Amino acid sequence: MVYSEENIQDLKDLRKKAESVINTNSNEVLNEITEYLHEQDSKEIIKELKLHQVELEMQNEELRRTQSELKKTQAHYYDLFEKAPVGYLKLDKNGIIEEANSASTKILQVEKNKLIKQPLNRFVDFYDQDKYYFTRRKSLETGEKQVCELRMVGRVESDDELWVQMEIKPECVVLIDISERKKLEKIEKTFNEYKYRADKFESFGVMARGIAHDFNNYLAVLLANLSYIIQYKNKPDKISKNLNNMEMVINKAKDITKKLQILARGEEPIKEVSYVNEIINDSAYLAFNNTKITSNIMLPDDLYPVKIDKEQIYQVFYNIFFNATQAMPEGGTTWVKGENIYLTEKESQNIVPLPEGDYLKITITDNGPGITDENLQKIFDPFFTTKAEGSGLGLSTAYSIIESHEGCIKAESEKNKGTSFIIYLPAHES
Repeated sequence: MVYSEENIQDLKDLRKKAESVINTNSNEVLNEITEYLHEQDSKEIIKELKLHQVELEMQNEELRRTQSELKKTQAHYYDLFEKAPVGYLKLDKNGIIEEANSASTKILQVEKNKLIKQPLNRFVDFYDQDKYYFTRRKSLETGEKQVCELRMVGRVESDDELWVQMEIKPECVVLIDISERKKLEKIEKTFNEYKYRADKFESFGVMARGIAHDFNNYLAVLLANLSYIIQYKNKPDKISKNLNNMEMVINKAKDITKKLQILARGEEPIKEVSYVNEIINDSAYLAFNNTKITSNIMLPDDLYPVKIDKEQIYQVFYNIFFNATQAMPEGGTTWVKGENIYLTEKESQNIVPLPEGDYLKITITDNGPGITDENLQKIFDPFFTTKAEGSGLGLSTAYSIIESHEGCIKAESEKNKGTSFIIYLPAHES
């Protein structure tokens, strides 16, 4: 059967009325439909509409089931959100809190209605505002999670500081209470400070005993030689050797006094811009001359210039090289490597206690017997030595000199596998 455009429009209108028939069982509308259609056509259309109705009912049932599951899922995720062990804050693009879970109110000890619609930075401690601002800005710029540790305000029941680890994303923030950890770190830091002071007092005791022992020996030598000179004062040819001995002892005492002065910061370095290549080569030659030690020095020509007291830095390298000769009396090998490096903020926090920036790094390694862990902790202490002879001031003096040059010196060693000294000096900005 072929329908005109007018018939087709009529059929569309009739289809709507037919749908109404199915839903309302209206005989009146059904009669109106049959006026325009043959009986067989009307049955086919009604059958089609009934099938369509069944499809719609099935779709509605699926929709109702999906809505029910969605509500369950929403309830489930709300429970997860609300009962999460960490604080969770949903923020708008301006950092205003839109939602807050129970853990966040518990951590901050602020009621939920006093959190909602408030800027998060209102609850950040005044001294950490900049850190929060820059961390959130970085998260917004990169779209990635950024983590920082901040002090917060809000806790009123305790005088302890409220610390949180804050995981910041553009649309939300996770809060983890780390106050207890920070409290323990503070206690540990205080303990370590007291222990450091106690160790320093012990070190000063060792130093005092060392000074007394050395100067007593020097005085004994001076007195013995002086007695001999008095006895033979009219025989100059017999006392010249004794005078030389006295001069040698006085110079040794003077050398210890100079080292003590450096340790006590009594002798400020006279700095000038220089390169360390020549200083290292000269001090290595002097220390290893007439020994069985082989020295391999690898210093590029483009090493950074540094602002140093050349005499003091010479003493640093000489003391380290001389220490190697004492550690390897039967001979061995040393390696000296120089390089330009840039310390990142992370490296400056975790590797060496120096500001971020450009540094000259010198590494001196030997293949000697190494140092035990116990002795390695004391290696820079004044008058600490494992040698039968020696003042124990060489490495402590080197440590003080490098520190006065705003650098850092570290020692690494493993028993029977050698020792390394690593020196960092700030590069001079030309």
